[in-house]
Amino acid sequence: MAEGSLSDGRFPPEIVVSDDDPSRGYFTIIMTIPKMRVKSSWKGVKRIIEVENGKQKIDINNESVSVHIQIQDDGKTMTYSYVKKLPEDVIPIKCDFKLKKEQVRLTLRKKENNSWGQHSSHFMKRS
Repeated sequence: MAEGSLSDGRFPPEIVVSDDDPSRGYFTIIMTIPKMRVKSSWKGVKRIIEVENGKQKIDINNESVSVHIQIQDDGKTMTYSYVKKLPEDVIPIKCDFKLKKEQVRLTLRKKENNSWGQHSSHFMKRS
């Protein structure tokens, strides 16, 4: 098993969190995914950004977030997984994610406009 990996061969991503202006109600989770490349394309008038050298599955519901990124690099497959129950509810339709080179950025719209600063360590714990 590789250092830092979970028992089933998945790797938890490196995490940074930010309680963006609590009065506006947003919280950001930034995950570092080594060697992840992204590509963009157009579907009608909508720009689609996805993992170029693998695949992603990202789900945000009112009680939890789930991110699974599978990367193909040099003939090897690496799977990064992050699943967390949220400390408080969010509004899924107002949440978003962005993919950038080696990065997944989740922006969560909290149901209540309060600080999640006290919950920061919750998001950093490895499950």
